[in-house]
Amino acid sequence: MKIFKKVVKAFSYFGLFVLILFFICFKKLDRTTFKETAHYKTWKKEINSFNPVKNTFSSPTKVGWAKVNITPEVIGPMAGYGKRRGKFFEAVHDSIFVRAMAFQNGAENIILVSADMLIVPPNITAILFNKLDSIGISPNTIHLSATHTHNSLGGWGKSITGRLFAGSYDQKVELQLASQFLQAILSAKKNQMEAEIIYAETIDKDDIQNRLNGVVGTIDPEIRTLNIKRIDGKTAKFITYAAHSTVLNSATMQLSRDYSGVLIDSLERKQVNFAMFMAGAVGSMGPVENGKNDFDEVNNQANGIFNHLPKNIDGLNILENIDLQTYKLDLPLRDPNPKIFKNWGLRPWLFKILFGDEPSFLKITKINNTLLIGLPCDFSGELMEKLDNYAKSKGLNLIITSFNGGYIGYVTNDKHFDLDLYETTTMAWFGTENGAYFTEIVIDIIDKFSEKTS
Repeated sequence: MKIFKKVVKAFSYFGLFVLILFFICFKKLDRTTFKETAHYKTWKKEINSFNPVKNTFSSPTKVGWAKVNITPEVIGPMAGYGKRRGKFFEAVHDSIFVRAMAFQNGAENIILVSADMLIVPPNITAILFNKLDSIGISPNTIHLSATHTHNSLGGWGKSITGRLFAGSYDQKVELQLASQFLQAILSAKKNQMEAEIIYAETIDKDDIQNRLNGVVGTIDPEIRTLNIKRIDGKTAKFITYAAHSTVLNSATMQLSRDYSGVLIDSLERKQVNFAMFMAGAVGSMGPVENGKNDFDEVNNQANGIFNHLPKNIDGLNILENIDLQTYKLDLPLRDPNPKIFKNWGLRPWLFKILFGDEPSFLKITKINNTLLIGLPCDFSGELMEKLDNYAKSKGLNLIITSFNGGYIGYVTNDKHFDLDLYETTTMAWFGTENGAYFTEIVIDIIDKFSEKTS
C-alpha cells in the first residue's frame, strides 16, 4: 500500500512537472483579426508615409550581368530536406552559381541577385550588406532571391533549425558565399551597356500543380520574364515560375540546381547569352514529376517550361525614359507562435532559440511598369491570381519573388490554416491570417506605385 501511494505521488509530481513545462513552452495561438493587431497598424503607418519617387532619365538604361560558380571544392553538408539531417552530398551532378543582373539609368541602380540555393540565408545577407556599405554601394539597390533548389550546399545555418535543414554550420562557408555574391554584383556592374527591356508572360499549366495533400486549390501557372537586348547584340532573360524546385527527392544526394538549372542551361544554349531564374510564389505549388527517374523528371520539367516560353525577343525598342526604383521596407509581424497543435503554438522565446531571431523586410523593385516585390518567405501561389489581376487593373505587371534575404517560413491561403499540413503547421511560424495580411501589403504597394505610374 505504501509503495502504491509513493507511485501515485511520483506520477502526480511528474504530471505537474509536465503541465508546468507545457505552459512554459507553449501558448494559445493568437487569433486576433489581423486588422486589429499592433503589427498591422504599424504597417499602415509605414506604407502611408512611404512616397516613392518616379525616376526617369533622358539617357538609355544600361544592363550588365555575371555569374560566379559557388560549387564547394570539397564534399560538405547539403541543404534542402530536413529528413536528411544535414548529411554530406556524395557527388556534384551540376555546378551551382550566384547570378547578378545590374540595371542603371542616370543615378539609379538596381541589381537583381539569385543564388542556386535553398534560400538566401539572413546571416549571409547581413554580411553582404556590410560589404556593400563599405565600398559605397547601397544595400537598398540589391534585390535578392534563390532558385530554391533542395540539392544545394549547406553549412550556412546558425540556428538549431537551420542546422537541421542545412547541416553543421561553417563560418568559412558563410564568408565565402557573401564574397561570391559581392563578386557577381561587381562583375555585373562592370559590363553594363545600353539595352532594350520588355516584360512578357505566358501560361504553363502543364508543369505545375497544387501540392497540398487533400486540398482542392488553385495554381499560379504564369511564367513571368524580363527580356533584354543590348546594343552589342547580346541578350538576357530573367524568369520566374512558381513550381517548387523539389523534383529531386531527399534520397538524391547529388549537388544540383534541379529543374531551374536545366532550364537556364537550355535558354543559354538556344535563346540568350545569359539567363537568371528566381523562385516565384512557390508556396503550395509543386512541379509535375514525369519520368523514369529523378533526373529524367528534372529534364522533362525544364523542357516543359522552356517549350512554353516565347522563342525570341525581337522588336524591342530602346526606352530612354525607363522608370527605375528600388526600396527596402520594414515588415512588421506578429510575435512568432508556430502551430504545434490546433490551438497551441511555441512561445516566442522558444521559437527564437530554435529558429533564430532575424529582422524581416520587404524588397520593392520597379523597372518601368513592372513591379517586383521580394518577400522573405515561401509565398503561396494560391494568392497570386487576385494580386496579378489587381496589378494589371492598375497598369502594372506584378512579379512576386520569394526568399529576399530574410526568412519567416510559409505564407499560405488562410482557409488552410487549421489543416494538419506541413505548410500550415511545421512552417507557419507567425500565426494566423498571414495570407490576408500579405495580400493587403502587396495591394498597398501596388496602389503606391500605380499612383506614380498614372
